[in-house]
Amino acid sequence: MENSKRYQVHTHWGWFSLDEGAYADYLAGRLWICWEPGGKKEKPPEQAETPVHVSKEALRLRDAAEKRGVHTLLQELYPGRRVTLPLNEKIEGLSIEELCLSVRASNGLMRAGASTLGRVAALMQQEQGLKSVRNLGEKSEKEITHSFVTVAYSHFSGYEKAEFWQSLLDGQREGCSE
Repeated sequence: MENSKRYQVHTHWGWFSLDEGAYADYLAGRLWICWEPGGKKEKPPEQAETPVHVSKEALRLRDAAEKRGVHTLLQELYPGRRVTLPLNEKIEGLSIEELCLSVRASNGLMRAGASTLGRVAALMQQEQGLKSVRNLGEKSEKEITHSFVTVAYSHFSGYEKAEFWQSLLDGQREGCSE
């Protein structure tokens, strides 16, 4: 190991010995010992991503979905309703392999030409939905729906999750139907 120059730095916590790289970081303000106790505290990342128009109830539902599972929570809150999640380009292009489906369910979707999450979403929004796919019974339909909702929701940011729950609470979700 090379002998490099050492620098002594005094902070609120005492003296520290830093090598040249760490000392340069210290001078640039990129080293943890530059933080002052009681100074300006940053919001946790999850709070920083919370939209202003979102209610505490929507935030509570977002947190409950993280703990209990989004599909379970949706079934409890909206029984008998079909709720669609908004998809962005990143999610639409994901392969159905992300869903980790059984062979029967996976083969059924592939036969129907639904090889991406975007195509699965389009298929689910049709009048007959997944029932129109040959050899997919009720069990496969439930498996696909559960997995789809879980995977799509997991790709949302904290901000998008909060907005999703708020839109359901407001009744503005266009995909929420009897």
